[in-house]
Amino acid sequence: NLAWIQDRLRPSATVDDLDITIRADAQTSGGLLFGVDPDHTERVLSSLDESGHAAAAIGSAQPGSGLIHITT
Repeated sequence: NLAWIQDRLRPSATVDDLDITIRADAQTSGGLLFGVDPDHTERVLSSLDESGHAAAAIGSAQPGSGLIHITT
């Protein structure tokens, strides 16, 4: 995952190598992340919480160049 993401990644100056590694690790990406319509985020988070799952909104997707911008 890290090799694939390198050419697409534009981290801000405040993002360190550990942050990048965690985001690219197969154990912390892929199946553990999914997209939700922004209008439904709070409802989905509440439903996950009620069913015993820890969840958080961690970012958003925007149309663009395909580069991944990470900020803290």
